Amino acid sequence: MTAGVYALPGPQVDPEASYWNNCPVPCPVSHGELVAITDVAQNSCYFPDYPTNAAVVQAEFDELQMLEGLRKDPTAIASTDPDSLRCEISAFLQLRPPPLGAVTNTARGDAFPVVSTGAELARYFENETPGLAHRQALNYLIRNTNWSPPRQALVWAALDVAIYSAMCAAWYYKWLSPRANVSRRERPIEYATDNVLPLDVLYDRAVNSTGSGSNGLRLNPSPSPGTPRHPAYPSGHSTYSGAASEMLSFFFPDYRREFDRLADNAGMARLWAGIHWRSDHVNGMELGRCVAGLIIDQLRDTSIPLVPAGPPDQTPPSIATIQADAAQYSPACGPAPSPKPGPSCPVSTPWA
Repeated sequence: MTAGVYALPGPQVDPEASYWNNCPVPCPVSHGELVAITDVAQNSCYFPDYPTNAAVVQAEFDELQMLEGLRKDPTAIASTDPDSLRCEISAFLQLRPPPLGAVTNTARGDAFPVVSTGAELARYFENETPGLAHRQALNYLIRNTNWSPPRQALVWAALDVAIYSAMCAAWYYKWLSPRANVSRRERPIEYATDNVLPLDVLYDRAVNSTGSGSNGLRLNPSPSPGTPRHPAYPSGHSTYSGAASEMLSFFFPDYRREFDRLADNAGMARLWAGIHWRSDHVNGMELGRCVAGLIIDQLRDTSIPLVPAGPPDQTPPSIATIQADAAQYSPACGPAPSPKPGPSCPVSTPWA
């Protein structure tokens, strides 16, 4: 033992994490990477046009009117009707205490469930930070893993990069895609107004002080102050939740069913509120899953195992040993990106 040099025996904590950042991942999905799969009709990740057939649009609107009448019915939260599929509430949404930022029914105290109706589901996801429920789920699961701090940080980074990339993808298709019948889809309230049809937007009313019901009408902006001021297609909630659920299912495959439910819950919350069409939700979830798949590919291209490959070393590995391991690790990343203009991730080619 050399004086002044670390040599504590016992399980060593991921010494290989000292070179993981030789592979600069996870990186946000660039525009070029996105449209290479989502604008190619033959690709399984192709992002389709929103429906314009009058009968299909009317059927989607009819569903919103139906959900409006079921908002307070706890037996209606899930449905196996193929035209109105709704998953059971994910167990992750029933965790107590609920995350800060979620609107929940505090009049229920600490009793379960946290979410029992469509109205409560809509309020939970009314104005939360993107990924709030998925972060709650990850906090719950990761505490039992005994993963090292760098490994936990990698999982958190992957989740956040997936959410960010999904939101960018959603906003591109909402606002900027040159394809017909993709960008600038009208909101349900616009369709209702143009066709003189009734539609109650839950978010047009403020929630009351206990989260158990609605309060007075919001006044601005008009009309429908509760409808977000960005185009309908795709649903941002559905897109980010599809990405977040796919990413966390990669790290926690035993919980895929609950993550699938959570993705559906987050997107359906916006239909319960009357602000999105079903196709906004269904196609948004698939878009998010495909975005997450690109980030999962980045992770798979490294040699970082999902969990530590074996029992930890009982003695500290030498610097030479770690350097030799790093030399074998780095080639799997491909060519190192340029350190300029600043990000450690490759910079996308500008849009045509």
